[in-house]
Amino acid sequence: MTKFDFVFLKKKSVMVILGLLSLGLLLISIGTANGKNEVKSTEKSDFNEEEYTLNLESDAAEMINSVSGVKSCRVNVTVECTYEKVYAKDGNDVMKIRSSNGDENGLELTVKMPKVRGVAVVYKGNDSSYVKKEIVSLVSALFDIPSNRIYVGCR
Repeated sequence: MTKFDFVFLKKKSVMVILGLLSLGLLLISIGTANGKNEVKSTEKSDFNEEEYTLNLESDAAEMINSVSGVKSCRVNVTVECTYEKVYAKDGNDVMKIRSSNGDENGLELTVKMPKVRGVAVVYKGNDSSYVKKEIVSLVSALFDIPSNRIYVGCR
């Protein structure tokens, strides 16, 4: 390798490194120009308990209708209470964030949905203890509740 080849390779590698650095800086500047470094509030709409329970009931009915021996069913779900928001804390104080319009809200970590307290299932189909046991097992696994909080009846 001659001295000329060595200098040419050195210049080429420096140009590639400079090109990659400039591309990286360009991507970083595009990301911050769109306001991505601004913390936004994740305020959710009001919780609708009726809609929540209706969704639970329809999902459970769909699963129960897939059990062998069940032709159709109706499900009623009872929940313990409304939802609960969990906020980030710094010691005893709730951490606050300021939205773009100047409002301060607590920093919401998560929302705990209401726990299912009990389930009632009335179905058409085979009135056997096996089908009832299958429905109880399914509902118990689906909602993580004990079998004494589940009613199953055949119509």
